[in-house]
Parts: sequence; C-alpha cells; structure tokens
Amino acid sequence: MVNNKNNNIWLVVGVALVVGLVAGIVGAGITGKAIVPGSNDTIYVSDDANKNVGIGTTAPGAKLNVVGTMGVYRTATFTPENTFEVIENTATGVPMVQLRQLGTGDASVRFRTASPAKNWAIGIDVSNAGGAFVISESTGLGSLDRLTILNGSGNVGIGTSNPQAKLDVNGNVWMRSNVIMSALSGNGSAKACINQNGSLCRNGAESCVC
Repeated sequence: MVNNKNNNIWLVVGVALVVGLVAGIVGAGITGKAIVPGSNDTIYVSDDANKNVGIGTTAPGAKLNVVGTMGVYRTATFTPENTFEVIENTATGVPMVQLRQLGTGDASVRFRTASPAKNWAIGIDVSNAGGAFVISESTGLGSLDRLTILNGSGNVGIGTSNPQAKLDVNGNVWMRSNVIMSALSGNGSAKACINQNGSLCRNGAESCVC
C-alpha cells in the first residue's frame, strides 16, 4: 500500500516537472533550451514577445528557424544533404510536398539567386483562366510569364499567357528537325511536312522527302 502511494507521488512529481519545464521554456520573458545534446543541436525559445523557436540556432528570426538539414522520413534513417527531404521508402507510398492555398491567392514556389540577381517563380496563377500553371521570370506569377498551361484546355503558351491552340508560340521558333502535320482538314489521311531544307512536302507527291 505504501509502495503504491509512493509510486503515485513520484508520478505526480514527474508530471509536474515536465509541465514546469515546458512552461519555463515558453513562458513569458523566459529563455530556454529544451534539448542540448550538442552545440549545433539546441532547441531554443527566444525571450522576446515573439517566442520564436530555433533548432540549431539561439537567434531564431521566425516562428520556426532551422539551421541545418530538414528531413521527413517514413521509417528508415537516411544520410541528409543540404536539402529539405521527403523520403518514402515503401513499395506503395507516394512522397509528396504540398503547397495549399486556402484563400484566394496563388500557390507558388520562388527560386532566387544573389549573383546573378535572378528570380523565377512556378505555380498556379489563379488570375489566369481559373488557375493556369505558370513559369515566370519574376518574383511572382503573372509578370514576365515564360510558359503557361491553361486550366481545362491544356493549351500551352510560350511567350503568351493566353494560348489559343495546343501550342501557341509568340516569337520565332527554331526547329532542328522536320515539322510534320497529319490528319489535315478535309482528308483524315493527309500528311504534310516542312523538311530541314524549308521545302513543303504533301502526301509524298513532291520530290522532297520528310
């Protein structure tokens, strides 16, 4: 009976210590280090009003600031690189990174370099035809769009954000091989091509060969 009572006492004490530790870490005006196995593995909570959390840094500049590699693994352990990794190592699993917009804005990813100073963005532009897939040479979608795939029709535009055909190119096209057109209007078996010499051939009747 005494042993049970002692166990209960220690259980209460243990819970109280855990609660106290958490409160000490995230409490107002208190800095804390939750896990410190090594100097680069610190989990830290800032002591300012933001209560930012840092992993691998004692100066977090955002709600969660990670200095190092982030990995999401299903079961096994993998050797990380300087990346964010999502690894699925089962036969039927599908690894996925999802950017989901629950409001009315775009869903996009931005790529940026300092030297040369370049920006590219890729994602869904909701202002274009109900959600076109766009690659833009800019900080966001809808400006300097280089490639557009329309929602619904699947029309692809290069140099135009409103393609009117399966492939709509606004500018010169450099073809390194033949251009072959089949099933032309009026004759389902008709074929024509422009060969590498610039000659127009139709149904093999001409002397040129595609």
